[in-house]
Amino acid sequence: MTEGKWDPKAALAAEIELQDEKSEATTWKPDEGDELVGTLIDAAKVHGKYGIQKVLTIRDDDDQVWTVWCGPKVLDNLLSDKKPKVGAGIMFKYGGKQESKSGGNAYHSYYMTCQDSDPEFWAGLKAADREERAPVVYDGLSDPF
Repeated sequence: MTEGKWDPKAALAAEIELQDEKSEATTWKPDEGDELVGTLIDAAKVHGKYGIQKVLTIRDDDDQVWTVWCGPKVLDNLLSDKKPKVGAGIMFKYGGKQESKSGGNAYHSYYMTCQDSDPEFWAGLKAADREERAPVVYDGLSDPF
């Protein structure tokens, strides 16, 4: 919780700046061995053609802004495990496409570390996912429109 009086104009200016950065971000499409190091400036979920995906926005040391789409199960699992904190340092490495040791399908291998975590933030994001995936039940009595 922040101390002091809330400044709505400053808050809105910061939000506009963040949205501008996100709209100009470059999608990270790594080759095997590529790394991305920077500061996590935003984490959100997006509804897309592949369902709900988590999307990270990262500013690297050269001030370049990147978008990391966490659709691959490996990336989503890393986020669930590490729970990176917005505003903290974060690093990804792409290990390339790997063969499954159990004989299943090949998968994309990623590694991640972060400076700090925020379990409450990620619990809220996960709860929101569950709520949105819950089936809508129509009781036949009320007007659905």
